[in-house]
Amino acid sequence: MNQTETKLSNAENSTRVPVVPWGWRDMIAAIVVAAAILLALNLVVFAASLALGLPLRENSGVLTLFLVIQDLVVVGVAWWFGPVRYRVGGQVLGLRAYFMPLGCSLSLALLLLSYVIRFLYSLIAIALGLRIEQQQILTRLDLHGVGFLLTLVAAAIVAPIAEEIFFRGFLYAGLRGRIGVAGAMLASTALFTALHMSVELFIPIFVLGLFLAVLYEATGSLYPSMLLHAANNALSLILFFILQSSELLPNLSANILNLFHG
Repeated sequence: MNQTETKLSNAENSTRVPVVPWGWRDMIAAIVVAAAILLALNLVVFAASLALGLPLRENSGVLTLFLVIQDLVVVGVAWWFGPVRYRVGGQVLGLRAYFMPLGCSLSLALLLLSYVIRFLYSLIAIALGLRIEQQQILTRLDLHGVGFLLTLVAAAIVAPIAEEIFFRGFLYAGLRGRIGVAGAMLASTALFTALHMSVELFIPIFVLGLFLAVLYEATGSLYPSMLLHAANNALSLILFFILQSSELLPNLSANILNLFHG
């Protein structure tokens, strides 16, 4: 085999999603444990709010910190029931090198396509006379000064890394070996969408989640999916920040505003 054939062979192998050892029991246990921990954290915040007489969940700093802790929890759970339990490396979770031209070009193409779909979705909603409410979390996050930078780090760096590891690296890969590629994409994306708790934006979020799974399947690495997810969230926050800081925000339909939501 010559050098060119070797490179092509390596590139082909690198685009395959890793076969993972964890199964149904591990995935269900991971979801249950993560849910239990997050419920406990919510109860702690609720109890602290009562004790202090302060609405801590409405505090933007507390909310940002809670989101970061939430992300650390899902990463920890995925790592524990995956690589730690089966004594395998992080590469099995998709944390491995990829063919950069393919990964970056696909990430950009899918990002643009996702915004085209959101635009069409908003046009249809407007034509039908439907009003899509803003995601409430955007109104509670700090979008001013240093607070905005912390929010940007949490939403555009920490969240994409954590969510891709859990939903694509752990759940999608685990389901893929049990119910096939299509079934795994639909199931993991449905859970990803449901946990964002936005009925009005179900379709745009579902499309984004599906694109993230497609990207992982196409490249065999989570890094392009993290790149797409991070770019989407960063663009959403920055555009929302610009609109909020200008006189445009009050005059824009909520349906159009939701084009900018991650």
